[in-house]
Amino acid sequence: MDKIKESANIIKLIYKKRSGVDVDAELVKQVCIFFNALKYTDLQTGDLRFLRYIASEAGVPQYYEMLSTFQKGIMDEDKDIHLNEIPVLLEESSLYTSDRIHIHKFQKQVLDKFNINSRNRFFLSASTSFGKTFLIYEIIRKMKYHCICLIFPTIALLSENIVKLYTNPDYSWIIENYKIHTLSEIVLDASNNIFIYTPERFLSFLDKHDAIKFDFLFVDEIYKIDNEFLVDDEQRENERDVAYRISTHIGLLQTMDCLLAGPYININYQDNNSSIVRFLEWAKISLIDYNKIEIVIKEEYNLGSKKMINVNDLSQPIYFPTRSKEGKLKGLVKSLVGNGENIIIYCSSKNKVEQIASCLLDDVILDYINTDSFSYFVEHLECLFDNRKGTEWIVTKALKKGVGVHHGLVPKYIQNEIINLFNNGFLKVLVVTTTITEGVNTTAKNMIVMSHKKGNKELKAFDAKNIEGRAGRFIHHFVGRIFILDEDFKRIVDQEEDILRHKFFDSSLPKNSVDYPYIDDDILSPTEKAQKKHINKLVEESAMPEIIIKSYKTISPENKLMLYRAITLLTKQEMNEISQFISSFNKSGYITNSGLDIIVKKIKVIVPQGSEISRLIELRKGNDNCCILTKLVSVYVSNGFVGAVNYNAKDVRIDEAVRKTAKFIFNTLKYQVVKYIGLFNLCYKAFLSIDNGAIDNIVGLDKFLMKIEYNASTLMGRKASDVGASFKVIDYFDYLSKGKDMYKSLDTYEKLNADKIRKIIYN
Repeated sequence: MDKIKESANIIKLIYKKRSGVDVDAELVKQVCIFFNALKYTDLQTGDLRFLRYIASEAGVPQYYEMLSTFQKGIMDEDKDIHLNEIPVLLEESSLYTSDRIHIHKFQKQVLDKFNINSRNRFFLSASTSFGKTFLIYEIIRKMKYHCICLIFPTIALLSENIVKLYTNPDYSWIIENYKIHTLSEIVLDASNNIFIYTPERFLSFLDKHDAIKFDFLFVDEIYKIDNEFLVDDEQRENERDVAYRISTHIGLLQTMDCLLAGPYININYQDNNSSIVRFLEWAKISLIDYNKIEIVIKEEYNLGSKKMINVNDLSQPIYFPTRSKEGKLKGLVKSLVGNGENIIIYCSSKNKVEQIASCLLDDVILDYINTDSFSYFVEHLECLFDNRKGTEWIVTKALKKGVGVHHGLVPKYIQNEIINLFNNGFLKVLVVTTTITEGVNTTAKNMIVMSHKKGNKELKAFDAKNIEGRAGRFIHHFVGRIFILDEDFKRIVDQEEDILRHKFFDSSLPKNSVDYPYIDDDILSPTEKAQKKHINKLVEESAMPEIIIKSYKTISPENKLMLYRAITLLTKQEMNEISQFISSFNKSGYITNSGLDIIVKKIKVIVPQGSEISRLIELRKGNDNCCILTKLVSVYVSNGFVGAVNYNAKDVRIDEAVRKTAKFIFNTLKYQVVKYIGLFNLCYKAFLSIDNGAIDNIVGLDKFLMKIEYNASTLMGRKASDVGASFKVIDYFDYLSKGKDMYKSLDTYEKLNADKIRKIIYN
């Protein structure tokens, strides 16, 4: 780099900015590139003052502070303050929100839009390195809200935020001033409250507290209101976008201020047919567009058929042993890890993740991690399943070679540990699916893209940019690198941006009865209007209690009617079997399969035809003729995740057994079975309450539902589950609440896990 020439270019941009020309994006880019080029060079006092000046002018003074990451003690070069530095220092001081926390200029511009005694409702679209979630807590600090709701897309992100609030001293003011809630079953009081929920939890909470009003609502990854933008390849996500839309819609009606946020969302105000623009106008929300401000610059390397490449910051070219994808991958990993850098490898599917991890273990030599905490974690995984089958699990084998496996069928607490090991520099390689794009924060400098697909579907331009955005992390890197091993990925990145749509405001998209309560009639087609009128009439004429109509908002009124009618037609024997099931489980935790099977058969009338849950209900096995779903639920409730894996591992290899078990538990059971049996429970209790008093006094399936959703039956157990406890640690807190101490039965890793979580849930 020609230092003088680039300095002159930056000065020109600064003068353009001062004359009123919008050059923010280009200025940030050039300043970031300049810092990256000089980060290892011998910098004199004059250089440091100039660098501090241009970082301040770009609005990101953190660039200057980041130099100490690359050159220890560099900030001691000149401790004297010169007169011409005073404006720079004053500008920097305006970005401090507390003694320890300061933000960049663009975050401050967002923060400044929030004003006390005004209605503040915004939609923030910004790059992945912008720091959107970090900004939320600064908004709360400034505005001093009393009742706050934060909606995150996954339990993993919910857990990450809870742990951060309770363990990071920078957020101690929140713990001191607010009560934090993650469970939908709570008793409200008049004190300051922060509710941290997934969309499903939020809707469940509203079923019991539908009159609550919020001062502030935050919805993360807002693109999930559009099914086309869902990044996971699992079918379950097609149902979860319904929860996202409904929870956002209701939340906006019940809040004063709000911030909806997501990365790289394109909104065209010139398009008169844009449903997302109609949505923003309906909600009186203003757009804040920072998509072009990339705080961390990206370098793309399209490998094509090359035998070698030259990479910035590397002293030697990278040579590939073969021109195959595998050869290029191994060449990249060896060179980058050899240079002390870390890498994320994006794959299209969970199977591909595990295949790539196995491939790396064959030839790529990675140093063993020699720390006590890491050894305890590996020993825990090796002994997790019967007959030490954990030693054969790809997650364990990969960890021992410094490679992390991260996808949606790896248990959440293991995912969390893998991310922590990666971010703390112990693991150098992380092999992932699109799970990494859902707000998971890593310190990765490099992203290797193996595919242009997610599952069997082609990525959208939005997905591809989100994947690229995970390369390079603000405060850790000036530049992130993307190595493309699938040329179609580059084609997708460069194609026209996708337009986000909102079903409730788009007359061209088909609707169903779940959507109708939230849509104005002028958006509906004549057929949909007639159907809406017909359904409303059916509900009005039915004897179904109002509590059922208002609850479980993601289930259609027709399905609620069908299930309620089915319950009113239960025979005396069936009622007895269900009553025995409830009594047995509530007293001893024991499941009577015959009672559970009756419930499962009844919910079949409302589950989607052709779905996995429908298939598991239809298949029957054994002398008792119970369906497969009943048996799988029974195994999980009785033996937990590990017991269910051991059950499946009798017939298949451990990798397949874990995937099969996790897919059932994390996708089918916790999202679908909980929902449908939850509605059964409400209908059952409502029906019995007709002759037996208030519905709250009817004993139903509540404890059973709690167990299958959290794998815990007590408040402490559920809280431990939410903050990332391992399986036995959840049991430990569950039993501790019942007066039993099983701490001695935990392994060393589990004891450390329990000690960490105890500080959080007892705070």
